[in-house]
Amino acid sequence: MKKLILVCLLFVSTNTYAAITVGTYLKTKNTPETLMYVAGLGHGLMAANAELRTRGQEQIYCQPGKLAITNEQYISYIDEELKDPERGWLYEENWPISIILSEHLKYVFPCN
Repeated sequence: MKKLILVCLLFVSTNTYAAITVGTYLKTKNTPETLMYVAGLGHGLMAANAELRTRGQEQIYCQPGKLAITNEQYISYIDEELKDPERGWLYEENWPISIILSEHLKYVFPCN
């Protein structure tokens, strides 16, 4: 019985992660939840870049020092990336938008 309770508590306390996919994003991009998710993606990529820079490693993208990127710009970057067939990307509906945002940031702010 104690094992059963422990297993149940483990399942209840386990956090799950669900990435927003391209398909979900296109249906829900103006909802507060999606906007908050995109803001989190942008801040996460910015934090990852700061960590890479601190360690002297190659960054994901090279944003100009005094440029602040807003959540509206992150949304715009995702939309632009999804609409740009000339770059050779064909994103499927099950791809996470984190990849789309990361790819566009690398395109807009390349590290030379």
